Amino acid sequence: MMEEIAVHTLRDRLAHKKYILALLPIIFILSGFNLLPPVLAISIAAFFILYVFLSEYSWVLVTLIPLGVALGTIINIDITTTWVYEISLGEIFLFVSMGALFLDTLFYPREAHLKMKAIGWLLLIYLIMAAASFWHVKDYELYVAGLKVCSFAFMSYFLAANLLTTPKRLRLFFYGLAAAVMLMSIEIFFTFFNLKFSSSLFNERNLIRIPVGAIALVASILAFTLPLLLTFYFSLKKSSKARILALLAFVLGFIAIFMMLGKAALLSFGLAMGYLFIKLKPKRIAFVLFVCLFALIGYISLGDYAAGLINRLTHIGQDNSTQFRILEYKTAFRIVEEQPWFGIGSGQQLAFYQRFISPDYSQLINSYWLQALVDYGGVGLLIFLLLLVSVFRLARRNKNSPHKDSMMRVGLTAALLAIALNGLVEVTIFALPYAVLMWLTIGAYIHVLPAEKIDV
Repeated sequence: MMEEIAVHTLRDRLAHKKYILALLPIIFILSGFNLLPPVLAISIAAFFILYVFLSEYSWVLVTLIPLGVALGTIINIDITTTWVYEISLGEIFLFVSMGALFLDTLFYPREAHLKMKAIGWLLLIYLIMAAASFWHVKDYELYVAGLKVCSFAFMSYFLAANLLTTPKRLRLFFYGLAAAVMLMSIEIFFTFFNLKFSSSLFNERNLIRIPVGAIALVASILAFTLPLLLTFYFSLKKSSKARILALLAFVLGFIAIFMMLGKAALLSFGLAMGYLFIKLKPKRIAFVLFVCLFALIGYISLGDYAAGLINRLTHIGQDNSTQFRILEYKTAFRIVEEQPWFGIGSGQQLAFYQRFISPDYSQLINSYWLQALVDYGGVGLLIFLLLLVSVFRLARRNKNSPHKDSMMRVGLTAALLAIALNGLVEVTIFALPYAVLMWLTIGAYIHVLPAEKIDV
């Protein structure tokens, strides 16, 4: 009886959705009169068709977003002669799944049970602040870039919180995350061997790029995703054949993060792994054996490379990147003195740094709290800090339950420790690929933590 009702409801919803197809002729007529660009008309038509027939599976696109982000930019749209808008496959998945969820909520409000939580509301307030800065920004290209990060962060969290609601969906999401980590790691290996131990690996890490971005950013992504994948592997039943994918992703990522020589990424990853070592007592022997084996192989086959890594760590306060960060921080405080309460606006930091530091300056501040302070002033920093507190409270939720030390809970806490430390001295939370993956993961954990069962 229940199955018949479900089928009947599905058929009714499909019948109602088909009315959307009546809009297709209008879209192409507008395109024919040059009122709508052909590419945009085709994109809207394709979205409506997909929505009518496949909206019940929009959650699948959410599980594929990490892999789409890892593949990098696939579309370049020329806005002006100097402004090219880049779109990745992950962003397309994000837009399509968000559009489907919006239309479902619009057409079937009684069936919508949307979750926001404190994290979602704070992200929304932060997004509104970013949008409101439109009235006093000077560079609108940079404004759009800054607003894009805030928008995608909110959408990533919102989609994961409302669509990754079952153990099956959560498992597929983490497998998608594992696939993204494997792809980024393999790309790092190819880059490493093509450069043949070049000194640029040590001195020009921000200039070496793979499709998702600079290898310094990739190292930061791996630092927080690897603890999640390791605890995901441990949480799965031993009879699960697919769990080997999570372990393989962890091993490849473990090697890649050491090859990239990122001091902050290594220290934050070390903090996360140290936390796992303390909390996961039955796994300590395996941890020690794996690290010793890795160290032995690295010493035998990559001795010169390992020496370079040790040199970077021992001269952490003297190298050029550290001195450049100090200059960045001084410039940030100079800007804050001019705009202490509401900041200079979304994305405008780059324009100020190009004026104060160098005309070819092209990266965000290597500190998330300074980035928030410069962009949106003391008010923005307060909201951002409340957001961080809410995220850590998520990991501590139901701390007195029998599952307080479960694998997935420990994995989230380890990842958050890596995020908190790494973001103090690196561009992380406000970089688009990092923001999308991080907020997707946090949104997914809303459903992981209450049940603590992902393999059922």
